[in-house]
Formats: sequence, structure tokens, C-alpha cells
Amino acid sequence: HVRHTGEIGLFRIVSETGTGAGVRRIEAITGREAYRLAVHQEEVIHKAAEALRTPPDMVLHRIEQLLAENRELERLLERARRQGASDVVGRLVEGATAVDGARVVAEQVEVADQDELRTLGDQLRDRLESGIVVLAGRSPDRTGLLAVVTDDLIGRGLRADRVIRKVAELTGGSGGGRPHMAQGGVGDPALVADAMRQVPAIVRALLEGEG
Repeated sequence: HVRHTGEIGLFRIVSETGTGAGVRRIEAITGREAYRLAVHQEEVIHKAAEALRTPPDMVLHRIEQLLAENRELERLLERARRQGASDVVGRLVEGATAVDGARVVAEQVEVADQDELRTLGDQLRDRLESGIVVLAGRSPDRTGLLAVVTDDLIGRGLRADRVIRKVAELTGGSGGGRPHMAQGGVGDPALVADAMRQVPAIVRALLEGEG
């Protein structure tokens, strides 16, 4: 309880939240605590200015510059990734093998994450026109398996879910999905190379109705 507003002294709002329709809750601190907060915030601004090598009154402007530079770098990085992926797609398509009339790509690749692995698989399927792609994608956090199959081969009994299940099992892992796209997990990464070498035989058995 205060006798007059002058007793409150320095007044700083620290939060504002909604408590209901048309109602806002405001929390504030006053007096010495408000002063301590102001001093602390000023110290933070000066430390930020030192880190950014700019005057305190230019901190916001410098942050906006850095955000713009970061967005531009992300754009350039994404373009470089797309160009790099295009090169990888071309190399993998050129290295495809023929199995009973189907083009087969079975390779281990380095990817940033599993989303990039799926994108690479889609690009390869489009370039192959008729074929199957089985990839073991190594990313920083895991190694994942992906299989994609063109529609014409699904009609011949070559389903991505069947292929990925067999390949994953060779590593002690498991997998599943849909006829045109499936994913799997690796049990023992040391067994991946041998599993990928067996992909053509797996494809041949499925096309011949033996899978």
C-alpha cells in the first residue's frame, strides 16, 4: 500500500499476458529492484555492443544486418546443396546397373539429414524413369535406408517396402513403407556395405517372383 504514486519510484513492466477475453495481466517491479533491472539490462547492451563491435546505440541495427547476412548465406548454401545434389544424382544414375530390364542404383551416400536423403531419392527416381533406388544415407546422427521404385516396376512385383525390409534385415535392422517409397533403420553399420552389394540379387529375385 502506498500513500501516493511518488513513493513507487522507478517502475518497470517485466511481463504482459492474456488472462481472458479482453483482459491483460501486467507484472512490474518498482524501486530498487527496478533500478537493478535497468542497470543489468544496460550491462547486457554494452556487452552485446562489445561482441558485435559496434556502439551501444547501433546494436539493433547491427543485429538486423547480421540476420540479413545470415539469410543470404542460407540461400547460397541451399543453392550449393542443390547443385551438389545434382552432381551426385548424375553420378549415381551413370553408375546404375541393369537387372532384368530394370535400372538399379544401390549406393551409400553422405547427407545432412534424412530429409535430404528422401529428396535425393526422389530426384534419382525421376531421372531413372524406370528403375529402383536403394540408398544408405549417412548423416551426423544416424544411418538410414531408403528405397524408391518407379510405378512401372511396382506392377512387376518390385515393391520398395519389400526391398527395404530385406536390405535392413541384412544389417540387423528393420524397415517398411509403401510400394513406391520405404525407409529402414540400420542395425550394424559395419554390415551396410555388404547389404548394398546384395541389392541387385534382391531385385532380381523379386522381379522373378522369388521374393
